[in-house]
Amino acid sequence: MALVVGDGVLGAASILALPIAAQRHVVAAAVNFAKLAEADLAGCPIARVNVDAGDEGLELFRADVGNAMEYNALWSEANVRRISEWLRRNAMPSGEGVTKKPVRLLITSLLQSASAAIQKDEVRDLPEELTPKVSPDSVAQLDLALAKWAQDAHEELQQQLDVAFGSRSWRKLSWWKLFWRADDVAMVTSEMIGLYFLPGAEKRIIYLSGRIDEAGVVEGQRQTTVGLGSATKWPTHIPFARHYLQERTVPALQALAQKLVVQSASIASLSSALAGLSYLSAVGAYESGAIAAVGIIFGARRFQQKWDAAREYWEGELREEGRKAIRASEASISAVLEQAGKSQGPSEDRIARLEELRKAKETIRRAEDALVRME
Repeated sequence: MALVVGDGVLGAASILALPIAAQRHVVAAAVNFAKLAEADLAGCPIARVNVDAGDEGLELFRADVGNAMEYNALWSEANVRRISEWLRRNAMPSGEGVTKKPVRLLITSLLQSASAAIQKDEVRDLPEELTPKVSPDSVAQLDLALAKWAQDAHEELQQQLDVAFGSRSWRKLSWWKLFWRADDVAMVTSEMIGLYFLPGAEKRIIYLSGRIDEAGVVEGQRQTTVGLGSATKWPTHIPFARHYLQERTVPALQALAQKLVVQSASIASLSSALAGLSYLSAVGAYESGAIAAVGIIFGARRFQQKWDAAREYWEGELREEGRKAIRASEASISAVLEQAGKSQGPSEDRIARLEELRKAKETIRRAEDALVRME
């Protein structure tokens, strides 16, 4: 039970804005009006009280018992008796075996809340019931299509990269041509990645993902697989790997080419300067030329070794990133198909949850029957 108390007209307006009329057995309202008769509030769900009159009556009675008449008049004017009767009527039992209405309302509210929670849980499971099940034959066919895609993707990766690394564009980046083509490294390598890095496999995986979505495999599943069912409906490992290669490896290769050109030119310049100084120091022309030749050959040989090693490493990195992207795409779709194969029937967790809901509904029904008998 609750008693809402206000003061004056503003307090009455605030209380009247609350839905207390339908809950009179549980919630009561009282407003302090010093100069207002009881008849003025006829039909209003608010009880009028006069706190000042009640305080004055109590002070007179405490000062002298002989002021009982004045106390009785002021206490009646305070209208506290109405609040006391409401509290006593709703708090004290009216008979043996009879439950008070506020208690019954509280129990009824709890039972209604529990029933609403159960219905909400059942409605949440309803889409799973309405979702069409995928036939095992469809899952098997999609598994075969996935295996075929993976095989074709690996073959495409090997063949396309062999073509790319044997192309004229890649040969333009030989070490001895790099002196005037160092600035073209980024353009040539980015073009190779865009043209030869699994373009057909990416299109086929999108088509396969469309078949999976059309078969209803993805629908109803909680997507925890990377690249499928999140921002797109197909695995994005291949474009992600392509973006990684273009943004991380290509700038590094470009910077290395420019660095090697500068270092080779610096070594050649230093050796030539040393040869010139040696010639001016009365060293023979042949000896000075030998010094310059040794420096130039050393710089060129160092340039060739480092650049060829970098090219070989970059070729291997492209092949490895391609294999990783293919394996990741295959694993993501395989996980979805495997989950679809397992979800042909209701899971054990769902069966247990439905059994718990059934028991809870039965308990609520028995409680409602008992509450009716208590009335």
